[in-house]
Amino acid sequence: MVHHWSPFIIEFGNGFGLRWYGTAYVLAFVCAYLLLRWFSRNGYSELPEAKVGEFIGGHGFFHGVLDQRLVDHG
Repeated sequence: MVHHWSPFIIEFGNGFGLRWYGTAYVLAFVCAYLLLRWFSRNGYSELPEAKVGEFIGGHGFFHGVLDQRLVDHG
C-alpha cells in the first residue's frame, strides 16, 4: 500500500512551498526553547535564562544539522 500524501502543507508554485518536515524542525526548536527557558526560570537547570536562546540557536541547531547530514550521507 502506497500513500499519496503531499510533502507540502501549502504549495505556492511548482515544487515551492511550506513542507511538513521543515515545519516539524521549527516547532521542535520553539518547543525546546520554551521548555528550557521554563526550566531555567524555575531553577531546574543550571543554564541561565539569558543564555537559553544562544544555546538552542547555536548548539542545538548546529548539532541538529550536523547529525542530519551524518545520517543522510553516513
